[in-house]
Amino acid sequence: NDLVLPPNSEVIVYGTGAFGISMKARLGGTYSIIGFCDSNQDKWSELIDDTPILSPQAAAEHPSAFVIVASIYRMEIIKNLLSHKLPIDRLIVAKED
Repeated sequence: NDLVLPPNSEVIVYGTGAFGISMKARLGGTYSIIGFCDSNQDKWSELIDDTPILSPQAAAEHPSAFVIVASIYRMEIIKNLLSHKLPIDRLIVAKED
């Protein structure tokens, strides 16, 4: 992985499709994946591999987690997260391999 975050950083992966789910496998050994995020409120009470799916607001309000955008809808997601006051220095856009 190309990320340069402090080891064991808390990470929320924005995207619950194949790309987002693959990020957990790629990053889980180095970082603490504390949640997934999706704009679809029907998913907010669900789990992926025992990891909760959060709302964009909940992800943006987390005090220390980095949010990794792993979705083809990255521009809309970035605007959404910034509108919820996510600090830009905690926002990362993943590249799909």
